[in-house]
Formats: sequence, structure tokens, C-alpha cells
Amino acid sequence: TQDTKRTALFDELIPADSKSDDVKAVVQKLADARLVTTEEDSNKYTITHEKLIDAWPWVKRLINENRDAITLQNEIASAAKEWEENKRDASYLYSGGRLANIWEQVQKQKLALGQLAQEFVKAGRRRQQRTRTALISAVSLVLIAAIVASVVFQNQAQAAQAANEESQRLAQIARANELAAQSVIFRGSNYELSLLLALEAFQIYDTVQSRSALMESLRVNHQTQSSAEELIKFKLRSTAKYPTSIKFSPDGESIASGYQDSVIIWDVLTKDINAEITLDGSFISRIEYVKNGDILAINNTGTIILWDVKTKKLIDPLRNFEILDINSDGNILALRDTINGGVVLWDLSTSKIMEQKSINAYDAYFSPEGNYLLFNTDNDSIALEIKSGTHYNLPFGTHLAFSPGEDIVAIEDNVNKKIILWEIKSQKPIGESLDEYTYWASSTAFSPDGSILASAVDYGTVNLWDVEKSQLIGQPLRAPFTVQNMVFSPDGQYLATGVQDGTIILWDIKTHQPIGQPLNSLISTFGYQALTFSPEGNILASTDTSDDSVILWDIDPNSWIQKACERAGRNLTTDEWIRYFPNEEYRTTCPQWPPKPEFIVTPQPAG
Repeated sequence: TQDTKRTALFDELIPADSKSDDVKAVVQKLADARLVTTEEDSNKYTITHEKLIDAWPWVKRLINENRDAITLQNEIASAAKEWEENKRDASYLYSGGRLANIWEQVQKQKLALGQLAQEFVKAGRRRQQRTRTALISAVSLVLIAAIVASVVFQNQAQAAQAANEESQRLAQIARANELAAQSVIFRGSNYELSLLLALEAFQIYDTVQSRSALMESLRVNHQTQSSAEELIKFKLRSTAKYPTSIKFSPDGESIASGYQDSVIIWDVLTKDINAEITLDGSFISRIEYVKNGDILAINNTGTIILWDVKTKKLIDPLRNFEILDINSDGNILALRDTINGGVVLWDLSTSKIMEQKSINAYDAYFSPEGNYLLFNTDNDSIALEIKSGTHYNLPFGTHLAFSPGEDIVAIEDNVNKKIILWEIKSQKPIGESLDEYTYWASSTAFSPDGSILASAVDYGTVNLWDVEKSQLIGQPLRAPFTVQNMVFSPDGQYLATGVQDGTIILWDIKTHQPIGQPLNSLISTFGYQALTFSPEGNILASTDTSDDSVILWDIDPNSWIQKACERAGRNLTTDEWIRYFPNEEYRTTCPQWPPKPEFIVTPQPAG
């Protein structure tokens, strides 16, 4: 029929993957039988008559079943011929959905295309892919540009937000410090107002100035406006004499204090005595909670007393031993054998000797995780690796202190007047010596995370060192007299220094500034005071050998806020609020008191 009959070039008759000679032989036989005709001097062939199709049932059925495909093949062949005649101009190629449909049928082998038709379809396909790739590239470039612009915008927005937040933070700091200064001015003339301004300052921003203002406000007698410390200082008194050591229980609920001939366990909350352990008039040099706080170990001049905290009974003592140190989990004691010499490692869980070393040490220090034990003898300093038993020699020195990572130890080399950081296994110093002092180094302490080493040298100088960089951090802390001992708060934000003049200075590590005035720890100056923080860091305990007391210092700002509100007894009046917060909506400073109390005449500060 007309839609299936047409003149075809010989090349179109050659199926893909077929040899032209085989096709030519078949076509020649059809021509010899006059079933197809050829144009003279050309490669064009045409079916002689439609009767050939009608008379050949198989061919007729095949054509009828594939009429659409044959029609499409003829269209493709015609288009391919036109493309060829126009020097294969790309504008004659198929595209879009039409090409996609043809390509799909080619892939499924539903079309029998000649060589030229195949090249025509493939050329269209390649052009389509190039166009798609170019489009994808263009879209990608646009998308990338949009992403970059978005990231830049986001970074700019974040930078602007960070700048805005920093500006607000600096404004809050300035405002808090301003109110803190005003609190100090009114402390003598209007104590309630001074408290309320100090509270507002601290609640706006916790700065050294606002914290100091709040603490100092509580150290004033509200009736006489004279110096007092009853709101942040509580003395634990008994008949026991000469307190030498103090230790909080692991849960912070109790504190044990060692005296000349007894140990008292106090309830931190009620300030009552939980237990009193009377000994044989011997000097108590050290007390430690062991076995997760279940047992209190007491150094009692050649005998170690073990006290069961729960049953409040003595356990069989370890005679002829003294405690040198206790590992971090409180289960292993490093003991000095007072009869035979040497050091013994005692396992409290089995009540047996784990190991014995013939090292005549006068002190020893466990590393934070208990993997090492440092010894000081009369002539040497040695690090013992507990697991392997390996000894590492250290430069001889005193006041040894481990970094929390256990690989570094700080050594006070008082012979050469310097403090060095020493790596145990490499047996080499880290960087240059940290301190070179003239007279002596009185104390060293690592921060809880091991990043900072505090060293007290000469007369009242405390240096803070960056352990990793071996560099001094800022300016030294300056105390008026020699710093006898010091301890970091559990969070590492503060350093308490016990000074020889009987005071305790609480330092802010970030700013190197003291918080408030020194705490008056000793009634008489130039006595020794032990220092320790509670596990949560809200209480600082010290000893006062001048009146045989143990002092608990309330250094918890949340407690200060509660006490300041109780003492203030009111909120700011409307007049006071307008005067000190003219552009802010009224808020209550102390929630337990009514807002906007009756008008109160506010005295003006003197001068």
C-alpha cells in the first residue's frame, strides 16, 4: 500500500550488523524474478506491484502487524535522506519527544533502520545530549551561584548577628559594671538599694565587678553598715585543737576535719557533728575518703586509722604505715613502711598488699587515673608505671604535680630555682623552664582539665601557664604576701590562694582579677590554712589555726541572690526604677517580694 511502498536506496536495505554482499545477493534474486525494479545506473529499488504483497500472506501479515513501525521507518529514512542532501545540517535532525520516542524504539529493536537512518537518529541523540548537558551545566552554574550567594548571605547574616550579639554582650557588661559601681556607692547610705542594684547588676551579666559587688554587699552588717561576713562565712567549732587537714566527702554532704588528736565529721547542711573520732593524742597529718566515700582513712603518726562512715565504727588499723597518697577511685593506698622502709601499695578491697617497693620515699603522688606513682626520696624523683613496673627517672624536685593526661609532671627544681614541665616516658622537658625564681616556689596546681599550671613563687606572685604552649598567660596574680597553698575550683574558673597574712583570695582565671576583697580566714595573721573546694564548687573550706575552727565559705552566687533578696526585704520602687532604669519596663528583682512597693525616700550618695 501507499504508506508502505516507496523507492529505497540500497544502503537503506542493509540491516544493522549485516553484510552488504549478502543483502545484494537477495535483492538481485528478487530483481531477476521481476519482483522489484531498479532504476538504471542507480542504487534505488522499488516493489514492482502491490500484488506481490497481497499474494504473499506472510509478508502481508508482517506488514499489517508492523504498519506503524514501517511508516515510521519510511519517515525516518526520508528525513535522513533530506539531512544527507543538506550536508548533514543539524537543523534537520529530530529533537524533543519525537526523537525520544524513536530512540526508545531503536533501543527495544522495534525499528529496522538502514545505515543512513541509524546515523541520522544517533546524530540527533548526540545533539540532544549535548543540549541537555549544556542546560544542566547552565542550571548547575545558576544553582552554584545561588548557593554561593546564599552561603555568602548566610555568613554575612551570621557575622552581622554575631556582631550584634557581641555588641549586646558588651553593652550588658558595661551596664552590669555601671550598676555594680552604683551599688558600692549606696552601700553605706542605703543598704537595701545597694543590695538591689548589686542583684540587678549580677543578673544582667556575671562579671568580676558584679559578682564582687554582690558578695561584698553580703559582707556588710546591715544594721551598722560595718564590715561583717556572717552571710557567707560559717565557722565549725568544737573543743578539738589545731585543725590541720580537711576533706569533703565525694557527695559533698559531709566534711571531715583532722585535729591534733581527733577527727570530726560535720554535716555540711546542718553544721552539726555527725561523728567524732578520738585518737591517742597523736598528730593527724592527713585524712582521705576512700572506697567511694564509705571509709575515712586517717594518718595518725605511724598508724592508719580506718573509719566506717556508715556504721560509725573503727576498722582494724594498719599499723606502722603512713599514707602517702590514694588513687583516684579510692581503692589503693600508697603507704610508707615506718619500720622497714620502702613503699607499699595496699588494696582496700582485699585488705592485702598489692606490691612492695624498696624505695625509701618521704612522699608520693598517684597520677589522676592511677597509672603512675611518683616518689620523692632524699636524692631522687622517680615515676613508677604501676602496670608494667617500669621506673622513669625525673629531675629531682619538690611539689610534684601531674597533668590530668598523666603524661606530664610539673617539678619544682629548687636547686636550680626553676619550675619545669617534664614528659615522663620521653624523659625530656617540654619547652623551656616555666619559672625562674629568686627565693622559692611554695606551691603548684594544675587546673582540672590540665590546660593551666599555677605556680606560686617568691613573695606573693602566682603565674598561670599554658601547659601546651609553655607560655605565660597574661600578667601574674599578685598577693600581698607569700602564697602558702592554692586550689582550683572543680570547673577551673577560679583559683583560691591561701596567703601568709591569713587571708584567702579568690581569683577569676579568665580576667586574672580578684573577686571581692580577700576573705579573712585567720584571726591572727601568719598562720597556716588548709584549703579545699566542695565537689560542686559552691563551698570553699579553710582552717583557722588561730581559733581551732573550720570555715565554710559560701561562694555560690545562687545562694548569694537568695540571701541578698531576703536581706533587701523589698523590690525597687517605681521612683528608683525610673531613676536607674529609665528606658526599661519594670521588673521584679526579688520574686518573693511585691512589685513596686510604696514610695521610699532614697538618700543620695555622700559627695
